[in-house]
Amino acid sequence: MSDLAKELVVDDVGSGDTVNVCRISVTPLNADVSAVVLDYEVQDNRSPADSAKFIKAISSIVKKYNKKLFLYVNPLNAGGAKTSGLTPELFGDVVDYVDYIGLLITRRKGKALQEDIDDQHGLLAGWGGKLAFVVDISNFTDDEMIVIRKNAFKYKVKFVMLWRNGSSFGDNCSTRSYASVKCLVSGNCSQ
Repeated sequence: MSDLAKELVVDDVGSGDTVNVCRISVTPLNADVSAVVLDYEVQDNRSPADSAKFIKAISSIVKKYNKKLFLYVNPLNAGGAKTSGLTPELFGDVVDYVDYIGLLITRRKGKALQEDIDDQHGLLAGWGGKLAFVVDISNFTDDEMIVIRKNAFKYKVKFVMLWRNGSSFGDNCSTRSYASVKCLVSGNCSQ
């Protein structure tokens, strides 16, 4: 078995499933591929220790081949984070294994946008320089996009990932989604 195939023996901790060994050829990703995204929205009642073990195992494979790891998660201050084992303790345990973490910025009941961004950022002590925003472009006003844009500067966000969430552009530059992206990226907001 090749070295890479041996590395891919990852215990899917907490699942009770049989561990699978993936046999693949050892041909690293193209050098132009700089990062791998781990979409970590498991919500299966993993413990923080189980989540840390899984994230570290993935990171060790990705790092061996000189790629960066982007951890994408649901809102860090929402119920789903707890059922995914995502706690402040976990973030302290995996900070050195992840290059970027995406804060999902979306409209949530009972939370003002600024409060939500500040709450999520507050859970990531020690993650400065590794933050990304994942922005729902379908439902924000220009005023809200300005808040998101200001926070991208305030928290020194490294990149923004746009989340389509049912929005469309078509050939119409007057859609809400078009206005949101234009406002966020250029600062040219219609207010």
